[in-house]
Amino acid sequence: MGSLAQLIRIKTAYTRSINLARDGESLELIRAYLPTSRTLEALTQIAEGLDDKPHQRALALIGPYGSGKSAFGLYLGALLSPHREESRQIAASTLHNADVKLARRFTEFLDNHENGFLRVQVNGIPDSLVRQLMSALAVSVEKNQLTDPALVADIRAAARPGTTMDRLLPLFRRVQSAWANVGGCGVLVEIDELGKFLEYESYHPEHREIHLLQILAEHAQELNRAPLHLVVMLHQAFEHYSHRLGKRLRDEWHKVQGRFTTLAFLEPAEQSLALVASSFEQEGKLSPEVESSLTDWSSRLAGEMALPLGLDEAKSLSLFRRCYPLHPLTLFIFPSPGQVEQIAHGLVLRGLVPPQVAEDALHIAIAAAHGVDFILTWNFKHIANPTMQYRIAGFLDEITGPALYLHT
Repeated sequence: MGSLAQLIRIKTAYTRSINLARDGESLELIRAYLPTSRTLEALTQIAEGLDDKPHQRALALIGPYGSGKSAFGLYLGALLSPHREESRQIAASTLHNADVKLARRFTEFLDNHENGFLRVQVNGIPDSLVRQLMSALAVSVEKNQLTDPALVADIRAAARPGTTMDRLLPLFRRVQSAWANVGGCGVLVEIDELGKFLEYESYHPEHREIHLLQILAEHAQELNRAPLHLVVMLHQAFEHYSHRLGKRLRDEWHKVQGRFTTLAFLEPAEQSLALVASSFEQEGKLSPEVESSLTDWSSRLAGEMALPLGLDEAKSLSLFRRCYPLHPLTLFIFPSPGQVEQIAHGLVLRGLVPPQVAEDALHIAIAAAHGVDFILTWNFKHIANPTMQYRIAGFLDEITGPALYLHT
């Protein structure tokens, strides 16, 4: 019998972080993608704006490190690529397996357009958003050999801090028109790690580059033969990056986020565990001794009602098998990676706890993630608030199951 390392391996797609610009053509990463409930929610939002009619097409995905935002961005780019590309076929098949009706909406629309979406993918760094976004736009236009000979030169000339906003939007319009002329049906702009650009902007507010996001988000709503879809990914709400600015500028940043549909990219425990299971690659069958032990653990945990929301005894046993050699208690006795942070993020993002008192969100999150039954508190304002506590309980039901009660 071989060693454990020979029988069970971690898939290489799960051993490093994703970089949109570097990994955009990686078929291995696209094959490994596992659609989740939040994936399907985001794709449904995007599907609503596929046609050329006016619609909200600016989407902000907000969630902690490791919640799958970058992987989703990579998958979305593949799904919207020309149908002749293998990455599109893989992504479409994956979505069909997860949600047939939603997959049909994308397929029926994209198959009628030869070139799909022009993809502009930007990775956040502490630099000017205008410089990085316009440079990425120029690269994409050049790669796809659009017919306007002066377009790339004009975009590169605008890729510098201080370029006025009234110069930038006409360039996007020209790109959209040129792409529609060659059979394209949309322009997808994805900005990962947007928070790094926002942090840079907070140190250089004189350029007012935050308004580029507002302009593009508003433009994305307009009727166009190749409409703009703007997807940004960040760890916190816009306003969290503006703490060093004055009140007037902080209010402006808050208004900019209001131009986006915001989706809290947080997964319930069942989805997180399924992602863990998908990272293992096993050869051969588990031994009878291991099978017996896993069966016993799934039965005992189910009997003690210790399984996360959405898991029953049969599903948990299947997960235990796929996650071997991790012991079941390793999966369940501690919260899934980042779950405390994810719950706290969700409470703030949904307006259930004000961002100024994030420690109260953390208090609730720690209790919920560890299966505490009650919180007894004198904090009537943000925790045992009679108006908010039922909404908080409803949110926690989604993420951790109905286990926490807030009392005074």
